[in-house]
Amino acid sequence: MTEQIVATQATEIEYKFKVADLFQINELSVSSAWTDWQSERPGKKFHVHAEYFDTADRQLDAVMAALRLRREGEKRIMTLKFVDPSERVAPTDETGLFQRIELAAELPGDFKEPPIEIFAQQISNFWQIIPRTIAQALNEPLRRYYVIDFARQQRYLVSGKSDIELSLDQGFFRNQAGVEQPFLEAEFELVSGTLEDLQTLVDYAKQTFDLTPQPLSKYESCVALDKIL
Repeated sequence: MTEQIVATQATEIEYKFKVADLFQINELSVSSAWTDWQSERPGKKFHVHAEYFDTADRQLDAVMAALRLRREGEKRIMTLKFVDPSERVAPTDETGLFQRIELAAELPGDFKEPPIEIFAQQISNFWQIIPRTIAQALNEPLRRYYVIDFARQQRYLVSGKSDIELSLDQGFFRNQAGVEQPFLEAEFELVSGTLEDLQTLVDYAKQTFDLTPQPLSKYESCVALDKIL
């Protein structure tokens, strides 16, 4: 059934922010402050359930890579995100900027474990694209470590000549021990265009809504939960 699978390779560029409460989530979702930035593309709401996998000795985590299976509404998607450690844009409290290589494949159904062979079938030179350390990890048995479950509201914005996706997320992280931690986040992702246009919109959003940068990805927040509990 590989003909039904759509695979993509892209560089993900986004800013992440903590959201104070549900009032601020609502403000971000309906505010007239977006009037001058609004895209003609309609927004949407859907549920997301993500499971993250790694080897027994955490080889992917060691090289700042994340492998997940995710349900987005009716879609089933496998995603591998990674960065070259020498090129990593380390998010800080001042920025919240993430730049990562993202390989994604829409799957024909549910899988209990990531079907890595689909990446190899659908993405040309897959094993040459990814770093050797990640390739080694993907050839070993994988186990589930974390679950992230949330409701997502999306709206689309325009900054200059760039299209930007604003995602508002409300949900929880769950670690292996079953401990859960709630979260509220906002993400501004560059769909097409320039980092400069994204930065212009993000600067406006920070000033207008008093947003606090989120220095951790959702996966990294799960890892942090392991360390503090």
